[in-house]
Amino acid sequence: MPAPDAVADGYPPANAVDGSSTLAWALAWTDPDVPTRCGTSSSPTLLIRFIEPTTISRIILNAGLDPTDTNRTRQVLPRAVDIQTSTGDCTRLNLTPDSGPQEFPVDLPRTADVQVQIVDVHPANPGTAPPGEQLAALSEIRFYSG
Repeated sequence: MPAPDAVADGYPPANAVDGSSTLAWALAWTDPDVPTRCGTSSSPTLLIRFIEPTTISRIILNAGLDPTDTNRTRQVLPRAVDIQTSTGDCTRLNLTPDSGPQEFPVDLPRTADVQVQIVDVHPANPGTAPPGEQLAALSEIRFYSG
């Protein structure tokens, strides 16, 4: 099965960090195997660079598309997201099937950038588009230090 496109049309990476959960970064989901080791997925990667190295102590994610998005019938909600840092640390965040903010305490010291990968999704709702036409999305990612 081919790797999914890194960006679905209309859902660019910048939408994941724009301060608004009404827009999202989305990728075409083709149900790749879930790797047992964090940071080894073949799914597309979103790279986020920080102005200067920082210690990340908390991450808040919003998963899914806005309720008014016409592609919501194509949506599958992320279940696992890998966050890998420039220092080689990797943390797998396990999300609930909720589109609201989900908070995760982490300890990622001296981080200059992170790679974000959706590596697994919750089962599709009845009536959702078939694999290959599904979208996995993060509508907002926030990093906190201190």
